[in-house]
Amino acid sequence: MSESLTAASRALHKQFAEVVEPYREELWRYCRMLTGSPWEGEDLFQETMLKAFAMLTQLWHPLVPKAYLFRIASNTWIDQCRKRRVSVEWLNEGEEPAPIEADPVEVQEAVEALIEQLPPQQAVVFLLMEVFGFTAPEVAGMIHATSGSVYATLHRARAKVKALRATDSTSAAGAARSRSAGGGAVDH
Repeated sequence: MSESLTAASRALHKQFAEVVEPYREELWRYCRMLTGSPWEGEDLFQETMLKAFAMLTQLWHPLVPKAYLFRIASNTWIDQCRKRRVSVEWLNEGEEPAPIEADPVEVQEAVEALIEQLPPQQAVVFLLMEVFGFTAPEVAGMIHATSGSVYATLHRARAKVKALRATDSTSAAGAARSRSAGGGAVDH
């Protein structure tokens, strides 16, 4: 019995690996972006893969492998943030704004400040939609929310990123004025 169970387990693991292989690199990048660290990203990636494999016996309906993996990674990261007592914030259904188009350059710059500045769920929604191209209904399914709350969360994340950029621009302009007014180098 033990040999047949071992063989069946290996066959299932091989099949699982084949199904998730097309998404491994993108999932690792997502985990890296969420955590802001290659080491923590690798830990999140490994935990996601373990949970995904372990949960197979509890699935009773067909699934979309990419959404399944990203949902597990997102939920695992949010749970880790909660354990560290990081604020997790959702917007109410009634706060749904119209979607805003974002410049790809702005998105790239925003990712750097994203992890440090946004609450976990805003970071998840922002990354899934702006960087990885998921739709609001797909993200809603991943994080167990409504499409409206996903759009509202994305709107708030974009607004915060825009405010951060404005603050950075104001700080940089102030520093430049200070240098040009004589606050710069000192001659001896």
